[in-house]
Amino acid sequence: MVKPLVLIVEDTIENIKVLGAILKPLDCNIAIAKEGKTALSIAETKLPDLILLDVMMPGMSGFEVCEKLKENKKTKDIPVIFLTALAEVSDITKGFKLGAVDYVTKPFISEVLLARVITHLSISKDRKIIYNQKTKLQSLIHMLCHDLMNPTHAILTVLQLLKREQLENNESFELIEDSANRTKNLLIVIREFMSIEAKGLKIEKVDLFYAIKEAIESVKFRLKEKEVSVILNMKEPKYILAEEATLIHSVLVNLLTNSIKFSKAGDKIQIDCIEHDNEIECIVSDDGIGIPKTILNKLFDVDACTTRRGTSGESGTGFGMPLVKELMGRYGGDLDVESSIVKPTGTQVHLKFKRI
Repeated sequence: MVKPLVLIVEDTIENIKVLGAILKPLDCNIAIAKEGKTALSIAETKLPDLILLDVMMPGMSGFEVCEKLKENKKTKDIPVIFLTALAEVSDITKGFKLGAVDYVTKPFISEVLLARVITHLSISKDRKIIYNQKTKLQSLIHMLCHDLMNPTHAILTVLQLLKREQLENNESFELIEDSANRTKNLLIVIREFMSIEAKGLKIEKVDLFYAIKEAIESVKFRLKEKEVSVILNMKEPKYILAEEATLIHSVLVNLLTNSIKFSKAGDKIQIDCIEHDNEIECIVSDDGIGIPKTILNKLFDVDACTTRRGTSGESGTGFGMPLVKELMGRYGGDLDVESSIVKPTGTQVHLKFKRI
């Protein structure tokens, strides 16, 4: 477990020693700054879990340091406890207005200071957990809505063809039923995903060959619509560690949908499998328009805007690849993406799974 980091901002050596002794039972990491500018630099680079900030310092005061911390997007959420000999109500109020979470008066009462540090470290930890869960949940919702578009699009396509009487009724109903079943399966995935944080994914032996074929089947209408073909260079089962439903619907379907989205009529998507000693590498390649380097560098950043229109004007969310990265990590694997926007254009996604 990573130890919490507490930044002590204090210009007096004696007080720094006292604070260090008080915090010793916490077994935390401690960073020290004796003046404001150093404190701001450490806060931005190391992102401490808590800052103990002296108010009265030469040069930049603690109030000024706190104000700058709260103006910086990277440091604005770091909790600050003021250390002050100023006991006037106006000074205490000023500290809270600047964004401090607490204050401790000098001379320090060890038990009080320690109790407050423990409390605010706990709150800080809980806030980070909640933020991470919120971010993952947002990614999940966007990704699964994206995945639900495939069977929904298929149903709408069939209905349009029925109106034009281009399909036999039996075939049409079979296609609608198939798409409806895929939508149902994705809704099951959504329900299962909601409990991931509580129970975790059920990682087990999965046949990669079967998963790829199911994913291709899920996007067959989009392949036909854009006149894009898939070449699968696998002919037998390959067993990996993963979770089957998310592997099919949220990893493979997402990658295939992206390849289709950025391909032109007549382009090909190729899927290869390379066996290594301890892993199986699945490579999804396409001849599409490629990914610009500015987007490629932040492709897995959930906070970055990486969405763009496809070759036929298709829209996207930008949340797909961060979730694919997250899922591959949960499977115990990884992925890399290579792409070029100059001829020959195209993208290669390397999925690396643990081999069974």
